[in-house]
Amino acid sequence: MVAASAVPPPDGGDTNASSPASSPAGAGPLALIVVVAWLGLCVSLVLGYRHAHPTSRAFCAADSGCDRALSSAYAEVAGVPLAWVGVVGFATLTVAYLAALGAGSGRVRRPLLRAAGLVSLLGALAAGVLVYVQFGVLRLFCPLCTAAAALAAAVYFLQVRVPRPSAGGSRAGRAGGLALGLVIATLLGATLFILERRGHVVARIDGEEILDEELARQMQIPLYGLETQAFQLKKVWVDQRAADRAFAAEARARGVSAERLAAEVLESTPAPSETEIDAWLRQNTPALSEPERRARARHALLTARREERRRDLIAARRKGQSIEFLLPPPRVPRLDIDESAGRTDGPADAAVRLVVFSDFECPHCGELARTLRRVRDKYPAQVAVTFFHHPLETHPHAEGAALAVECAHEQGKFREFHDRLFEGSSSLDDAALAALATSLGLDAAKLDGCRKSDRGRATLRAHRLEAERLGIESVPSLFIGGRLIGGNVEAADLERMVEEELRGPWRPNGGAR
Repeated sequence: MVAASAVPPPDGGDTNASSPASSPAGAGPLALIVVVAWLGLCVSLVLGYRHAHPTSRAFCAADSGCDRALSSAYAEVAGVPLAWVGVVGFATLTVAYLAALGAGSGRVRRPLLRAAGLVSLLGALAAGVLVYVQFGVLRLFCPLCTAAAALAAAVYFLQVRVPRPSAGGSRAGRAGGLALGLVIATLLGATLFILERRGHVVARIDGEEILDEELARQMQIPLYGLETQAFQLKKVWVDQRAADRAFAAEARARGVSAERLAAEVLESTPAPSETEIDAWLRQNTPALSEPERRARARHALLTARREERRRDLIAARRKGQSIEFLLPPPRVPRLDIDESAGRTDGPADAAVRLVVFSDFECPHCGELARTLRRVRDKYPAQVAVTFFHHPLETHPHAEGAALAVECAHEQGKFREFHDRLFEGSSSLDDAALAALATSLGLDAAKLDGCRKSDRGRATLRAHRLEAERLGIESVPSLFIGGRLIGGNVEAADLERMVEEELRGPWRPNGGAR
């Protein structure tokens, strides 16, 4: 009898009002699902904000894995961030279950729950896939991503426990009260978020607030350079501490104090000969009198010789020394580079994207250009290289060469002109550029007209603005997947980095031109 009373009539009409779905026990799970779906919506909104503002530290620690998860290739589907897909999904579930809670008719409630159940099933399946990607593929922990997946799974498993709906009194009052509570909670959360952001104001210029995340975004490269210097200084300090310990151990082995051993090194070091002093002066010519110069040379040579003897004493002791340097290196910034302004060589869907800011009058830029050509030739289908002009003001011919290359681009000869300039031609003046254009079969009149026009300069301005936005001050500056590698790099090292990107747990989102 109980089972029969729980089965809805064939025509989908109403049964008695005491069915579980219309009772407080039936409405309770629906209210809980609404709250859980709303929490999922809040988490997805935060993820969407973090995706749009990569330098923000809101709701996620710097070393938590959020940055890597949100910058990975798995963070988007067809160019749409998964965070916003989650926003739409959780918003749909919140509204659907809230409407089902307030519906008084089983005929209205059934299709709402059926549609919401399908959405929750898809969400649970997607959550399972994303959890596998996060822990099995990316091998990282993103608290926000994990919370969103857990809430999606919770919605699905909770809706399975909701009894089949039947007729009953309207729960519009309960649904309305819950909706009002969620709106108030949302407004309160938004207010707290705004106040939290205001707490990150670092400056005001003419009343306009500058947030720390904007400062961090604009200053990523300079700050990374300073952090790297500090990191290296700490490593040097640790190494010096280890050397001091080894020197003290050598002194104990000899049965003397470290101070006495240091004095013995000073006393036993032979003074430099006049021949050695003459050789030193030929390489170092301080603007001093001859006696002062020779005294400077004698002191420099004697100091170097004593330090060499000290290193020899330490070296044997350090062979079995164990050193663990536990300080983490500075986090390499991952920049969102607008490749559309650059000149890209390689497939638009390349898995590995290299971006270089360069100057034709820079010798190291020429070395790097040859390295990049070698890597492109080795990985023609996997690697794309995007070139940006960044002529330095200290190089008088660099901008003229950059304009010539841009004008060669109009005649389909960008890569050829680029490569020939970086082969190390002796001059970059107008005559040399004209001769190179002729040797490549370019129309000299068109090239000259282009160089006098503003077309090439507009491209150079766009490249300069992108360099300023990213905080690039030196050339060459090379990036792989948005991560700064630095200046020049050996071909073997760059090939290793490319291989790591191809096999790695995550890949950058490459812009296509």
